[in-house]
Amino acid sequence: MALGGLVLTSNGNPAEEADGFPNMKSVYQYQPDGYMINFFNDQRLSDITIIFSGKKILGHKIILATHSSYFQEVLGGSPTVSEINLGIEHDIAATEVFLENMYLLSPYSRTSDPGRSLVFFAEMYLLAKRYGREDEVRVYQNLFSGILEGEPFSNEHIAGVAALCGPDSSRYADTPFPDTAFEELCANIPYLDNKERGTLKKKLEEGSMFKATFLGRFAVEMLDRFLMVYDGKSPPF
Repeated sequence: MALGGLVLTSNGNPAEEADGFPNMKSVYQYQPDGYMINFFNDQRLSDITIIFSGKKILGHKIILATHSSYFQEVLGGSPTVSEINLGIEHDIAATEVFLENMYLLSPYSRTSDPGRSLVFFAEMYLLAKRYGREDEVRVYQNLFSGILEGEPFSNEHIAGVAALCGPDSSRYADTPFPDTAFEELCANIPYLDNKERGTLKKKLEEGSMFKATFLGRFAVEMLDRFLMVYDGKSPPF
């Protein structure tokens, strides 16, 4: 029988291959873009619960195993597991969208709205790295860059740079985001209005804008702009 195009066996479960996982060809064949989103956090055919930061999401092993090498390894090693706890390390909203994206053919549709922040996409990048979604790593990098390049810098941008380059930003140290955010901030300083300059000044004074390495780079950047000999061809900004 079929449920909305999902092929089921006589016992009501998706048709399985030899490895014990449902036959993904039968699940996805002839499905319109985004069809499987209807099953996200839905009890229909759900066979596993994902827990993170106290939140629970009803999942489907075949979706998780198909789109994540991490889940494939976990479920392959213990196919009877009914619950996976991801801990509390990552942002709740980012983790939920990350899981939701596994039910979509295109991750852009759930992550590209303008309300998303720099930190949100940095978190999505970390999730993709940790849970084996290398195909999405570049997607989240592009979405991150789109925020920096698509709009004039605002207080929200400054807050995002502080989160990525500040004293508590060690979790992003092995990503390209701190350097990218720092360079974009420096490039946009000439265009900040008084309110944004005030926000930047306050964060610098309270020590929440940069950790030591970025603070040193920022000082050098400002010295280059204001104290180096001007060649007369163009203003420092």
